[in-house]
Amino acid sequence: MQLLIATHEIVSTLAPLNGVFFHVGDLEEYARKVTTAGKSLVTRAEGAGELQSYVLFYDNQPELFVSMVWTCPRCRGQGLAEALLQRLIRSTGKDIVLHVHQDNPATKLYEKLGFVDEGGTGATRTLRLRRRVAIMQPYVFPYIGYFHLAQASDLFVFYDDVQYTTRGWINRNRILLNGTDHLFTVPVAGASQSKTIGETMQACDAAWTDRFYRTLQHAYRKAPEFARAMEPVMAAFSTPGDSIADLAIRSIEAVHDYLGLPFRHTRSSACAPDTRGLERADRLIEITRDLGYAAYVNAPGGATLYEKGYFAERGVELGFVESGEVSYRQYAADSFVPSLSIIDVLMFNDIATVKDLLRRYHVA
Repeated sequence: MQLLIATHEIVSTLAPLNGVFFHVGDLEEYARKVTTAGKSLVTRAEGAGELQSYVLFYDNQPELFVSMVWTCPRCRGQGLAEALLQRLIRSTGKDIVLHVHQDNPATKLYEKLGFVDEGGTGATRTLRLRRRVAIMQPYVFPYIGYFHLAQASDLFVFYDDVQYTTRGWINRNRILLNGTDHLFTVPVAGASQSKTIGETMQACDAAWTDRFYRTLQHAYRKAPEFARAMEPVMAAFSTPGDSIADLAIRSIEAVHDYLGLPFRHTRSSACAPDTRGLERADRLIEITRDLGYAAYVNAPGGATLYEKGYFAERGVELGFVESGEVSYRQYAADSFVPSLSIIDVLMFNDIATVKDLLRRYHVA
């Protein structure tokens, strides 16, 4: 990103605001410094080239520091600064840090984008957007903890070129049927642990899909969100003959689309094929670093497999995403069957409630 703004433009746009939510002793010197050592993202009006919004930042440290966010008063409320910040977020795997006055209304925008208050001095707060990558095998409509992992990451890597596990959770999960948990299994063709997940083909023909629909109908037809939630669930099974990885990824995409949640993802087979053959922890570290990230998050079970110290010695911060309290009313008010497929969550909860449930996690 090149600097696309002149020194005099920075001075003229910031002068009326200096001393309100920020204080710069020498605007000329500030502008010279940021145009020399910093970078910018800029939005201008078509034709006249009038300056509408900009973000000034430094990218010469392990973390990226946003020095200034500005929008022309006539252009406020159009989402220009948000769009520039989203571009910046997409461009880097580094943590992003900025300072903001506690009364600055822009704080709401930063919080919306995921920045977290780390404290500060006086009225100045330090906000940080923690950047993390998650790497996990794709599962068909997994339980809510899987979605907590996705929410805790900025980029989700589907581990599709690792060994397929027979009788695992890649193609199986549980729903609520007649008051108890019921295991469903998506059929696969020629399942073998000598194949990768991406090489294992799903075998959902019309007869199986119809049986599965009728099972869900029997299980959830009286659930409050049945009519709405069935559409994205069954849409995931609309493409016959592809791999179980494709189907699983499609199911997870369908949930995010249904909820209106952004979901950046890729596949290890696409972004890191050259890392195959490395030891398990070393490959995760290499993928994380190759993607430009310095923090990796895993499911809680990974705590028995990976050591934080080993990752830290190789420049990667390791965290484990732990789910908080997740409960909701199913059919009976006095009983709850936990850890079922996300399908169960969608059937009994409206979109706003599901989004709230997806926020109930922390990174340890």
